[in-house]
Amino acid sequence: MAYVPPVGETTDPDIFLENVKRADRLISGPAETVLDRGGEPLDTWRQMMAKNEALTEETRQNLIPLSKQYMTLAAAQADIANIPEGSTTYYRSPDDSALAIEVINNAGTLQLTGRKMPSQGSVDALKEIISEEIAKVMASGAAQTTDAYPDIAELILDSVGHAVYRRYADGTSQFPALMIGSGVELVQIAGGGFVCQLRDTQEEIFKVSASGSIIRGTVTSWITDDESISDYVEIHMDGQGRIYRRVLADGTVEQVGDDGPTDDTSSYPMVASVDGNIIAVQDDVVTQITNDTGVSNISPVAYADFLRYLSNISGNYLTYRSTYDGKFKLRQGLKRLIHVMITGQSLAEGGAYNSPGPVTTAAQADYGIVCFLTGPNVDFLHQTTLDPELLESVIPCRENVGLYPTRETVGSGIGWQIHERTGHTVLISNAGASGTAIAGISAGTPSFDGATKMIQAAVAMADELGMEYVPVMVLIHGNANAAAGTSISSYRAAMETLRLQYQGVINDASGGEYSLPMFLGQLSNVMPYGGPAGTTKSNRIGVAQYEEARDNEFIHLASAQYARPYSDGEHLTSIGYRTEGEVIGSVIGDWINDNTKSSLVPIESGVVQSGNTITIPVKGCVGDLVIDTNRVTDPGNYGFLLEGAAISSVAVSGSGASAQIVITKTDSTPATRVSYAETGIAGQGPGVVYGSRGCIRDSQAGVSLSGLPLYNDLAVFAFQL
Repeated sequence: MAYVPPVGETTDPDIFLENVKRADRLISGPAETVLDRGGEPLDTWRQMMAKNEALTEETRQNLIPLSKQYMTLAAAQADIANIPEGSTTYYRSPDDSALAIEVINNAGTLQLTGRKMPSQGSVDALKEIISEEIAKVMASGAAQTTDAYPDIAELILDSVGHAVYRRYADGTSQFPALMIGSGVELVQIAGGGFVCQLRDTQEEIFKVSASGSIIRGTVTSWITDDESISDYVEIHMDGQGRIYRRVLADGTVEQVGDDGPTDDTSSYPMVASVDGNIIAVQDDVVTQITNDTGVSNISPVAYADFLRYLSNISGNYLTYRSTYDGKFKLRQGLKRLIHVMITGQSLAEGGAYNSPGPVTTAAQADYGIVCFLTGPNVDFLHQTTLDPELLESVIPCRENVGLYPTRETVGSGIGWQIHERTGHTVLISNAGASGTAIAGISAGTPSFDGATKMIQAAVAMADELGMEYVPVMVLIHGNANAAAGTSISSYRAAMETLRLQYQGVINDASGGEYSLPMFLGQLSNVMPYGGPAGTTKSNRIGVAQYEEARDNEFIHLASAQYARPYSDGEHLTSIGYRTEGEVIGSVIGDWINDNTKSSLVPIESGVVQSGNTITIPVKGCVGDLVIDTNRVTDPGNYGFLLEGAAISSVAVSGSGASAQIVITKTDSTPATRVSYAETGIAGQGPGVVYGSRGCIRDSQAGVSLSGLPLYNDLAVFAFQL
């Protein structure tokens, strides 16, 4: 390593010569950095000059020429050469609103930035204004926010603590009183609502009640979603609540009597609302039409055979009709009375040997779903005659009333779903006979005679109340004929005969020409067929029901019972009956709406067998088609059987109209017959674990009052390929 003597201690000529060269470079060389003898960097003279020039310019750019006093914007503009571009400066404000005003050099022109230096005078004035406003607010009670009222974001009180303004958390503002202009004010009234009045005299202009009614003088306007009056834009009533004028949406005006009585109304009973209930008075005889508590019944209107009135149900006014004796009373709905006539044997009557009491113990739609005083079912196994007085009045439908109040039947569930899906008023009647073959509920039997009287009473009620009568028949039957060995063809013929017999009674009673629809609760149990335990039995009656529904335009499958809970070898539990009723009611309700709805059934005309697959399209599917082995245990191939070929697998796909089942065979050998949920083992109980069953369902939404889902299960079927 070379020796480098310390600075100032060398006499070496080489070092001296090197220093001379370095000095010349530092003085005369370009702008750069040069290392000294000790290795430290030194800037050349030109490097130092460049750095000084840059620093000076930077300083000039950032310094505001405060040493100069610009009295005006013009004076500052005249000195623009000393105000670098992009820099700001100030000139004195021409008034007392500010001390100075800021401007910026923008390409040689001074422009306002919008910022000002406030003067002490402006600051003092602002403080004085703020102090005065705070004093005003504090004097009136002060605006507050408080955690004690989480729904209120802001509250203003007067000097005695009364709220004069509230702002709620959702942004809504509330004023106990609000003046519009100088002469009209809106003031809240006790119980809710408000009055619009003149401020000086408190003379009332109009009122709005808490329920939304608008009162102007003696005229009261109600808001209602009652579909029965949806065609009208105006309905006028007199002081006693009687309609005297109606205006349709197209402008047509109807005077009183256009949709009701056309003769002299002076002979009609007087009707009135007294203490929220309706009375009718004829020849000084007072009849109490309603006797409700906590319900407002108002505005009765008299017609020749019935009266109408409004009833406030859960905040909505609905229209009701009643006969003058108060015995026949219905929600008006869409002016149609759907009469559901149920018949069959014990599965129709809620029969069970080991089941808890009824599920439906409270009416779900008061007079929107009704039954006779008999209750929703009459079992003519125990009833040879029927007291006609039981058919002279109706009550809200529920299961713990009438002749058999300890059973749950399908009736209430059927009525609820029809009412919910259609908006129509529903009458439930039931005239079956437990343990009886289909001949035992047909013409000439106590059951049929009872059904005849129920039909006659229903037609008379609809006629008296001015409602359209719409009959629907439900048959839940088959066990007795299964035990008797009835053939498929014989049972099919018996079902159609029974339907025609009911249809004849209806047309005789009504004078109409109805084609009666019949809906079937399909037998889905082989227990009634008997036989040695362990042998395979075929559900002939279930197949007969499927075939007749397939071929008869007036007969429709509405349910398959294999997925219901059973209480014994042949009967459902109470929750099973309620669920069965709601599933049947959903099919009927949707059919009333569109005349096409069916339960979940195969479309035989669309079945394709090709190679080793069989594709079966289905109709009546709501939502996705599903294989569900959690709800119904797999009996093998999910309930499918083939004749002439063997099954390798079963799959489903699609939803709605695209839903289908694909059966894959072990080879391409043609199958000659396919069946589903048709067979079971004698001696094994029915239902989801051991009974004749299948695992295919749709995904219809909804849960029964019983808590079970309202899926449509694939019907029991069998057909040739």
